[in-house]
Amino acid sequence: MGRGTTNPKMRSRLRELLAARGWTQADLARAIGTTPKMVGRWATGEGWPAMEWALKIARALDVPVEEIIVLDGRWRASKRTAGTPLDRD
Repeated sequence: MGRGTTNPKMRSRLRELLAARGWTQADLARAIGTTPKMVGRWATGEGWPAMEWALKIARALDVPVEEIIVLDGRWRASKRTAGTPLDRD
């Protein structure tokens, strides 16, 4: 999955976790210290949370980080591209 593509698994999983907790995207944004717009990108599958944000989301929703990071690809390690998957070979 490359840049500019959506992540339907991330979208559906994050929505499920928010619904189970009775939270809105704005509730999660407040809990982890980001904007509702950023959470909205993750919740619609338009963006990928960087590892730092995935950990914060997991803590806020009281789930293992594996519940947040749906492994559709590998994660880049560089700061410039942190949180974006590598294209599969």
